[in-house]
Amino acid sequence: MKIGTALRFAAIAMTAGALAAQTKPAAKEPHDGYLFNPVVIADAGCVREVAKAANQGGVEKRKATEELLKYGCLKQMKGIYTALLGSRPERITVAGVGYVYASLMFDVKEVQVLDPDGELPPPENMFLNGFVLESKIDSVTPEQFMAELLSEKKKREEKAGAETAKP
Repeated sequence: MKIGTALRFAAIAMTAGALAAQTKPAAKEPHDGYLFNPVVIADAGCVREVAKAANQGGVEKRKATEELLKYGCLKQMKGIYTALLGSRPERITVAGVGYVYASLMFDVKEVQVLDPDGELPPPENMFLNGFVLESKIDSVTPEQFMAELLSEKKKREEKAGAETAKP
């Protein structure tokens, strides 16, 4: 993955964490559910480092994010994933933001329903484990999933059209 693209994804992750910190955490217990384009944090130490980087500004934030990506602390996944938390999920709260450890499985069935033509590329990882923002589990409806997928598809088509139109 190119560093510029990775930095953009990491910025999304940190923005999501900052936004989650501004909202009141849910009182409910963590539960299994779905995640769309999840940001996955490798371990508890990385959760603290991501939170620390999110509180930095400007160039320092970019440098910290680049290091987190380089060392595998932070990963941006594409697609719909089923998040399985287990009977006693590990939960960490840093600066008012809740993270929960999950086993993620790419949801082939859901993607086939939403993308019957198979135009979305398969993910790099079908299965992975790590911490995710608790507030992101089931944070969107299937209709919102579809709208986001169609939006991404349209962007890809526009980009492809613009590239073929170049002299």
